[in-house]
Amino acid sequence: MASTKYTYSIAVDTLNAAVQSDGLTDDIEASAIVQVLERIETLADVLDIWFDNPVTKATLDSVVAAHDDTVWRPGVAGFNLITQQVFS
Repeated sequence: MASTKYTYSIAVDTLNAAVQSDGLTDDIEASAIVQVLERIETLADVLDIWFDNPVTKATLDSVVAAHDDTVWRPGVAGFNLITQQVFS
């Protein structure tokens, strides 16, 4: 079956008007969606999410709406854990 694309407005459809692709991938994988996520593409205000087969749009809508790009995710580019050693 052909890939299925879902398109959203980053400014309107996401929690903070921003997307962190790795984080959104984690959110989708943790959801009830069982179809294979092929890729996430962003360009300006457009968020395209591609799956190998159709998904339940209401479920994906909920995941996108709840996506929080500010959540710290270990190993994700753009988020650095700063540690400090204090010597007495």
